[in-house]
Amino acid sequence: MERPILMDSQASTPQNPDLLIQMVEQAPIGMYVVDDAFLLQNVNRLAAPVFKSVQPLLGRDFADIMTQVWGSEIGANVVKVFRHTLETGEKYVSPSFSEQRHDLGVQQAYEWETQRIALNNGRYCVVCYFHDVTSRLDTEKALRESDERFRALADNIPQLAWIADAGTDGQVHWFNRNWYEYTGTTFEEMQGLGWHCVHHPDHSQRVIEKFVYHVQQGLDWEDTFPLKGRDGKFRWFLSRMKCIRDANGTVTQIFGTNTDITAEREMAEEMRVLTARLSETDRCKDEFLATLAHELRNPLAPISNAIQVMRLSDRVEEGMPELLDVMERQTSHLIRLVDDLLDVSRISRGKVPYPTDLQQASAAHPQPSYGHENPCWLLPILELSHLNERQELRAR
Repeated sequence: MERPILMDSQASTPQNPDLLIQMVEQAPIGMYVVDDAFLLQNVNRLAAPVFKSVQPLLGRDFADIMTQVWGSEIGANVVKVFRHTLETGEKYVSPSFSEQRHDLGVQQAYEWETQRIALNNGRYCVVCYFHDVTSRLDTEKALRESDERFRALADNIPQLAWIADAGTDGQVHWFNRNWYEYTGTTFEEMQGLGWHCVHHPDHSQRVIEKFVYHVQQGLDWEDTFPLKGRDGKFRWFLSRMKCIRDANGTVTQIFGTNTDITAEREMAEEMRVLTARLSETDRCKDEFLATLAHELRNPLAPISNAIQVMRLSDRVEEGMPELLDVMERQTSHLIRLVDDLLDVSRISRGKVPYPTDLQQASAAHPQPSYGHENPCWLLPILELSHLNERQELRAR
């Protein structure tokens, strides 16, 4: 607190009362003078608002004024300080002083000092100079509360969090609680560049160089790398950094987090292995279908040829043409099924394009109709049923 330089009781030249009054009036801080009769004699323009509830003010008993302003208990303590300074000449510097005003009912804070001054008539007075720090303390309190809220939030998020100094070589001055719990380190160990020790040696150079570059350039940063835990094992983290800027766009500090993604990486690896296995299984299935289709198709041509030869025979027994019709239709149907199986195999292996026009695909592979839809396995039974009905009619 800046204050005017006054001569104390030990000075060789005593202060002139008029000069003292002039210095009090022109002082850049609040000042007032209490004489040896303990009456308030002078109050400068910066101190007057403090005593606005006391009227009249000058010439009043100082103890009564303090009681009216601060109440009996606090007022008595202030008066005790002034009496001690007046009697002993010892200067008093108040510690942090923040109390409830008795007259105004509001909390106010001051930094204040007392000093004894010798006058040219051999008498003494006490000069008090003070500075109202209520606004400053309120601001400091708000900042502390904001900092406490931030720390409470940062300490309870699941990520590791930290704050780095802008424009440095990556020095970090604050870590949240989760960082210390995971790494098993201390605040002293992590100061400056101490965080290097928890990085994997296979990744540290790459990570640190990239991180420092972004810090010095004031750029946001993201990377993935392993960090060592208190058990000595490494887990993978997704790390992000955000540059915090002031109103002028200047980076003031850097906030970053590390999110544990070990489980996600392990799950992704399991999915990769499972996908590879499924792909191999699917490939084997396609090969089996292709082989099966070829093996099934090979005997169908001789069967079809045999049916045609039987039709050309001179010895055709009764009912044989109908049986040959059934056999020919079912053989043709089986050939179409095998051909479809071959097409599926070729499509699965990417050897032919998959038809997107359903009408065109349906026209290319027409299905037999029996007046109503029936599953493929039921068609031979229906054919035999129709044949038996026709034979029964002929027998009648």
